[in-house]
Amino acid sequence: MHMDAIWISRSCTFLSIRIQSLLHFELKKEILVGNRHIPNPVQQSNFF
Repeated sequence: MHMDAIWISRSCTFLSIRIQSLLHFELKKEILVGNRHIPNPVQQSNFF
């Protein structure tokens, strides 16, 4: 029973780390794609 609890907590930790890294990767992709469509604020300020 005790071993089961350790295994479950370990797999949960692994899953959460995996999900976090996947989310982080998706966010980075979103930011990269978004930056292509939205002009850079620094570049925009040069127009004024």
